[in-house]
Amino acid sequence: MMLDSLFSPSSIAVIGASNNPNKWGHVVLKRIVESGYDGDIYPVNIKEKIIEIPSLNVEMDAYKDISFIKNDIDMAIIAIPSDSAIKITGELCKNNVKNIVMLSAGFSETLTERGINKELLLKGIIDKYDANLLGPNTLGFINTDIKLNASIIPYMPKTGGLSFISQSGSMGLAIMKKMHDEDVGIDIMVSVGNQLDIDYSKLIDYMDCRNATDAIFMHIEGIKHGMKFIKSARNCSKKIYCMKTGITDASFKAVSSHTGALAGSDAVYNGIFEQFGIKRIYRVQQIFDIAQLVTYLKNKSPSGNRVGVFSCGGGAGIITFDNLTELLPARFSGETIDAISNIIPSFGSSNNPIDSAAASDYDTYYNSLKVLCRDSNIDLIITIYVDGGFIDIKEPQNAVIDAERECGKPIIYCQFANDDIKKVRNAGIPSFTDIEEMCDALNLYFRGG
Repeated sequence: MMLDSLFSPSSIAVIGASNNPNKWGHVVLKRIVESGYDGDIYPVNIKEKIIEIPSLNVEMDAYKDISFIKNDIDMAIIAIPSDSAIKITGELCKNNVKNIVMLSAGFSETLTERGINKELLLKGIIDKYDANLLGPNTLGFINTDIKLNASIIPYMPKTGGLSFISQSGSMGLAIMKKMHDEDVGIDIMVSVGNQLDIDYSKLIDYMDCRNATDAIFMHIEGIKHGMKFIKSARNCSKKIYCMKTGITDASFKAVSSHTGALAGSDAVYNGIFEQFGIKRIYRVQQIFDIAQLVTYLKNKSPSGNRVGVFSCGGGAGIITFDNLTELLPARFSGETIDAISNIIPSFGSSNNPIDSAAASDYDTYYNSLKVLCRDSNIDLIITIYVDGGFIDIKEPQNAVIDAERECGKPIIYCQFANDDIKKVRNAGIPSFTDIEEMCDALNLYFRGG
């Protein structure tokens, strides 16, 4: 893969590595070290001989210039002012370092003639040497597969199947924090910045070839190379999800002043998305919901679209079926109905959706889920616990975790009226605290195949 040496480097030079903790060169070096990256790291600083990271108790020898590094360098991160960044890019390329991540800002995103001309000069260097450049004006990237945080983002999510491309730096940072806090995994996150060289189309092509990427999510404000994007989206074999912002008049005007990209007509984007099977996301929460499903269902994919629902309250099950548009209610076998009737109270309902009439103890949940797992008429199971404060939530949670481990079918968990779902999510089971959000995510995942 053409971009492997950039996103999975065996050695990294950090241009502008600094002892000043407030400078990006210090921050990105710290992120690389603390993420657990096991490749070679070469700090470069024209003045400093030693770079210290006190919070990690780390000292590293610094190199005055790239030419002093005698070993091969797969990728360089540039964190110095824009004028110097242009000069060092030429030096890197002359020294056969052709994978570059440029954190430096001050280019076309400034919407000034000087900034635009600087970016044109930088592009000339990249084109001359056939180099790869991420940025400028990027936050960097995170690759959980090799434990590399090559960014200024202070959060390292766990490994998952969704790869994430963000045009907005603040969006990328906020989403990585939420991924980390909610224990939702990703494969790779890329902040595209100004897209001078590496743009959406190149990243789609690259992520389509990554074995660790199961689906792609993009945050888009505007696209610079529309036909390239369309070609890459059309040829991509993986699901693509997209949040396109800049819809209202006010946000439309803000886009061009943010990264220098053209917002474009929202109707045009909708047409492209529909034509090439790109699934549009309108709410940030859906990103995390989809990420859970992508990672989980890769290894435990349902054989069809028939769903069985078990809940301790009938209303929750009814709301679920009211909101599921891409999945069908399973028709339980007679054996399943009889077996469930022997588990739940006599005044409950053993039909789909099952209503256990508030019975929420471990045995009720575990034994009922085991019965559903055996029914060949069911492809996927949704289990809901509505917390009424009558029982320790560990009982239904432990039951779901234990049953899921023994079940050959996927189980999705929703806990209503109590947000404490971390234990179930830590077990790798997609977990939600809102029925409608769960259904929205499932509909989006299964829509269009």
